[in-house]
Amino acid sequence: MKRRYRISAGLIIMALSVTGCTRSHRENPAEDRPACFEWNESAGEQKIALDSDGPVDGPVRKAALYSTTYHPLFDRLGCRDRVAAIDTEIYTSSSWVREGVASGDIILTGPMPGADIEKLMAAEIDSVFAPAYTIPPATAKKLQEAGIRCFLIQDWLETGPLARAAWIEAVGRILGKAEAGVRQRKEISDRYLQVKNSTPAADVDDRPLILCSMPWQGQWGIPGGSSYLARLIHDAGGRVPQDPAHATGSRMLQPEKVLIMHSDAPIWLINSAGSPSLKTISDSNPLYRHIPALQAERLYNNNKRSTPGRGNDYYESSIIYPDRLLSDLTEIIRAWREEREVDEKQLFYYQKVR
Repeated sequence: MKRRYRISAGLIIMALSVTGCTRSHRENPAEDRPACFEWNESAGEQKIALDSDGPVDGPVRKAALYSTTYHPLFDRLGCRDRVAAIDTEIYTSSSWVREGVASGDIILTGPMPGADIEKLMAAEIDSVFAPAYTIPPATAKKLQEAGIRCFLIQDWLETGPLARAAWIEAVGRILGKAEAGVRQRKEISDRYLQVKNSTPAADVDDRPLILCSMPWQGQWGIPGGSSYLARLIHDAGGRVPQDPAHATGSRMLQPEKVLIMHSDAPIWLINSAGSPSLKTISDSNPLYRHIPALQAERLYNNNKRSTPGRGNDYYESSIIYPDRLLSDLTEIIRAWREEREVDEKQLFYYQKVR
């Protein structure tokens, strides 16, 4: 059955979102996809269904991207040549983007909402892709008046790995690559399910409790029971605290409470922007030494593919390669279960903290 996308007619300012769609925590990732893609207009124009394979409201020839997560989307859809502007190259890990900046083929405009719109116009940018929360109405109006379409992508609202990756199909529609988008989404889903199905089923009591992240400015953010990372950990054979089970984002708690909740956690995914060692972590808080994960030296950081600058491919490509991320987590948990060292050659985004 052909998937239907609801597209707003009329104004140029558009937002790709999941408004009006219901979600629930589903155990089967094959069903973990956006219930709908909807283009919203602030003025509430009539919606029409798009079933054709053509591009949306004219072709996207020169795009400005305001999130590094869009770089691999354009790459996988074969549209590198349409990326003509980004906000900054500091956070990107895509070599082709950095090379484009170095050659002048990709210009830097600064971040939204303070991006140089005159610079966008001079470069003949016809479309902007950005997270909805980065573009206030005043900026959107200026872009519209300049004749620049604004695609507000809200993939970050998705709580399932395959639902978030499925946005490659929506972006494929926008770029006139509908067939490629559908094919890529299926390939992503197939690979993810292959990794998930290779993980032995386990009861809750047999799943290791995973401690995530580290405290920052007196608060410790851990994944909610139905969050994106919690879903990945569950599919890999682990678990996170389920109180409350319905929480879909990060829970900001006092460090002391987090340590109590994870007093028997055998694995710690520190997910730190820096590269702390076991010693620096241990010395930073004596209470950490009571965590089984630290005692067994089973700490892992997602910085294996970080760049000399501030880029980290974990935050860039794992969105459309959730199978690679799931494979990392599966190997980490399997190594603990088998009481052996992790085979770091099998890890793509993570590496052991030493």
